[in-house]
Amino acid sequence: MLSILRKARLKDKEMRILMLGLDNSGKTSIVKNIMGEDINEVSPTLGFIIKTIDYDG
Repeated sequence: MLSILRKARLKDKEMRILMLGLDNSGKTSIVKNIMGEDINEVSPTLGFIIKTIDYDG
């Protein structure tokens, strides 16, 4: 049973990216641009943002 679960887990290709940087360096703008959201009205982020991006290919 455990071997089946391990094989199923290996088939999922998931990548996690942690973006670190100085204040007002454009991290939120990059994430919003990748997600296809409007970047004209970006305000300073309080706390943190978690986004999920689905990519095929």
